Amino acid sequence: MGYKKIAFFGISWMMSLNIITGVFSVLKIAIIARLLSPADFGIFGIALLSLSLLELLTETGLNVVLIQSKNDLSRFLDSAWIVSMIRGVLITLALIGLSPLIARFFNSPQSLSILLLISMAPLLRGFINPSEVIFQKELRFKSEFFFRIAIFALDTIVSIILVILTNQ
Repeated sequence: MGYKKIAFFGISWMMSLNIITGVFSVLKIAIIARLLSPADFGIFGIALLSLSLLELLTETGLNVVLIQSKNDLSRFLDSAWIVSMIRGVLITLALIGLSPLIARFFNSPQSLSILLLISMAPLLRGFINPSEVIFQKELRFKSEFFFRIAIFALDTIVSIILVILTNQ
């Protein structure tokens, strides 16, 4: 298969991924917003903002390095996975430690419990195997599409279930 055809299929799969995740992100937020009161949705926003900021500040860029590496990836995947797990543990511990300060900063004591609950997300994400970069490196966009859709679907389902369970 020529590079033009590979590029076309790759762009098609990744564009489809972006469209589907975008639509489902809007649906997920709409469902959560409908289930929560405006005040509770604000608390949810505080937790997501805090988590997103910590994840952004601790981004390692290892996936980009692995994709661009000319060497055999199997030599580096175990180390990348360990770094991912350590990062997940550190973000979790940081969020647990900072939760009282974040709640105080936003003058929202009721956000403390959701901050502590959401702090488990990076711990779980840290255990996602970094071998998925092989899909990108080998231009296997269809495999990457299904892998990412599965993770996104699981994240959406768990988020909605947790909102339902904690909103009783």
